[in-house]
Amino acid sequence: MRIRRWGFLLSTFHLAIPSADLYAQLIEFTPPANIYASPPSARRHFLFYCLGKTTTKKTRIYLLRGIVIAGTLFLILAGVALSNARIELTEAGVHQRLLIPLGFASAGIHTYAGTGDKVKMAGFLDGPIVRRKADGGWTTTWYCEDKVQQLAGKSAELSIDCAGQSRQFPVSRSPSVPNAVFETPEDTVIMSDIEGNTRFLDAALAALEVTDVDGNWRHGRKHLVIAGDAVDRGRDVLAVLWRLYALSLQAQDAGGAVHVLLGNQ
Repeated sequence: MRIRRWGFLLSTFHLAIPSADLYAQLIEFTPPANIYASPPSARRHFLFYCLGKTTTKKTRIYLLRGIVIAGTLFLILAGVALSNARIELTEAGVHQRLLIPLGFASAGIHTYAGTGDKVKMAGFLDGPIVRRKADGGWTTTWYCEDKVQQLAGKSAELSIDCAGQSRQFPVSRSPSVPNAVFETPEDTVIMSDIEGNTRFLDAALAALEVTDVDGNWRHGRKHLVIAGDAVDRGRDVLAVLWRLYALSLQAQDAGGAVHVLLGNQ
């Protein structure tokens, strides 16, 4: 028994096999009567049985070669497409999609992991980290928007220009550690869970009249207690620490104190 070549290819790739009539027409073989009532898996087995009985060795070799050639071409085309793929970035430089060229268009695949290229966080300052030297000088490192910067000096204040804003940091003094046990004066302010959020910290201090409109200490000889979680999950960790550091110096000069509890409350 022989099978027409086009019918053989159709039978090979049409795996759904909705009916055995198609294959009965393509091959000179009468299927068993109960094949119509058989489940699809049984019909597939019947098809492969018919193909094995009706195809010649030469035909099977041609088919195998065709599959190998098609698979090889697919791998080559896929390799060429991936080699020309590019990463689509957000405005901040974070990886967003993998763009794979497909002729005159591109297929975009979202990426949910990876790093960023040319990352820029507008207006973001992280730092500074200051290291004092034995001769009274200091070195400092900070991150501004998209680059790490460094500076060395001996001045009492560190001035940093970042994203069009100038910020000053006191680097020549260290506030004394206030006594953990003290007579609680009237209007002692106790806060916690700042979580590295400078906007919350500044708004709360102003609302509680601990600071003035410029953010300076106005609490006189009173005390501010930060009862834990000053920093944790927020991205303004160093900004919060510098804010409390500066307020500690101002409070000390005014006769008050800032107590910062390390860790959780």
